[in-house]
Amino acid sequence: MQIQIIESYFNKIVTSPVFDYLKPTPVDRLVNLSKQTNNDIYLKREDLQDINSFKIRGAYQKIISLPLIQLNRGVVAASAGNHAQGVAKVCKELGTTATIVMPDTTPKIKVDAVRSYGANVVLHGVNYDEAYRYAYNLADSRDLSLIHPFDDIEVICGQGTIGLEFASQVEQLDYLFVQVGGGGLLAGLTIAMNTLSPSTKIIAVEPEGAQTLGVSLRAKVISKLDSICSFSDGVAVGQIGKLPYEICKDAIDDHMTVSKDEVCSAIQYIHEDTRAIAEGSGAVGLAGAYKYLKDHHIKGKKIGVILSGSNMNFQKLEYVAQRCNLGQKKEKLVYLTIPEKQGELIKLVDQLSEVDITELKYRKSASEQANIMVSFSSVDDTSLVNSTLDLLRENGYKALDMTDSDVGKSHLRFMIGDSNLTTSKKSEKFYRFEFPEKKGQLLIILQHIYSNVDFTAINYRKDGSSFCSLLLGIEANYKPCVQEFLEKYSCTISDVTLPQSEFVD
Repeated sequence: MQIQIIESYFNKIVTSPVFDYLKPTPVDRLVNLSKQTNNDIYLKREDLQDINSFKIRGAYQKIISLPLIQLNRGVVAASAGNHAQGVAKVCKELGTTATIVMPDTTPKIKVDAVRSYGANVVLHGVNYDEAYRYAYNLADSRDLSLIHPFDDIEVICGQGTIGLEFASQVEQLDYLFVQVGGGGLLAGLTIAMNTLSPSTKIIAVEPEGAQTLGVSLRAKVISKLDSICSFSDGVAVGQIGKLPYEICKDAIDDHMTVSKDEVCSAIQYIHEDTRAIAEGSGAVGLAGAYKYLKDHHIKGKKIGVILSGSNMNFQKLEYVAQRCNLGQKKEKLVYLTIPEKQGELIKLVDQLSEVDITELKYRKSASEQANIMVSFSSVDDTSLVNSTLDLLRENGYKALDMTDSDVGKSHLRFMIGDSNLTTSKKSEKFYRFEFPEKKGQLLIILQHIYSNVDFTAINYRKDGSSFCSLLLGIEANYKPCVQEFLEKYSCTISDVTLPQSEFVD
């Protein structure tokens, strides 16, 4: 992008009305994590905004820039949460009407938060893209102003005010790790930091399953994702904005991805240092920083990270607690079998005496082997976790490490059982479904796809995101023909190969 254009964008940030509207958010040095990584890690607390998210910045700058005649007509926005709250709050303060289109899968707590600002909420579609198309048509038909959450220069420059504050609060950052969804935050910070602190390396961070920037950089053209992991819902969009992409594609220093477990670990790190509870997207940047510093053996540097939001869905906390130690490699999830005779379980537990057993599931079998799912951890010595697994194998246990298996962590750990009690493993076939979480959807899946088939295993899991996961075992000779159904209900299906023949019933 031309230097003159970037300079004009930077001037928009410097003269932003946001500085008169909002107080600067504080920066916390993460004492524990800084000590652990041998770096100085600084966290910009955008979770302390009135809506608990940075999105209020871009929303305000865009709405205040509208001509009075447009402002008086009202505005429309599409969002699953934070942008919606920002637009609704600003419109209430300015005395104009806001219509917010939110996906049907949006948690009630977020819908209620938007309505509390007096906005008219319309629920439509199962994801952001469907909600946005409806909002676009609504704005066009009623001649209303559409407030895009990221692909708009006013919104981008509003988010860029974070960079000016950060640069004045922490002198000469060496690295700045920025979470990416549609790219508005990354673009605004890139403009600000490349002008104010050109030596600061900007690292873009995306969650696995929502890599809108990554796929576009590899293809060298903006690309749309076929499916999206919505765990970090604030950055779960199908396509990066055109303007953010043009600003960032040649201006950032590196790009990386993080897993759900690594995001859960980052949420824990933030809580341990600040007692704040970040939402998934709010912790993506820190997850990237921790991973990058470790992988590149970086020490003695000033690291900047943004806690972009804390509108955490309470239901996710159980999931986060289950996965955070796995993400830090402090815990192992292991499946094994033991002889079905007295004393063998005690013998196994004795082998784990040096570590903390965090979970143990035992199921008596119809065969001569019993099935065990066990997880164990060592907070102070991660090497002990690996050596314990080696010890089990050395002592004759056929121990299968499930720590990096998403199916294992999401489903199989809750399904320990005996396949021999019901059916031969050779006659079973397993499928994993992911579909929007809304009332009645599970029943629809079961009725329409497998209405004439006997299930051999079922496990249904909600993780607090807008999509649910279902693992089904059925007779192997049944082949579902579901393509039309999948498209109608925004459902995806994948084959699953279980790790052991005795694993589930």
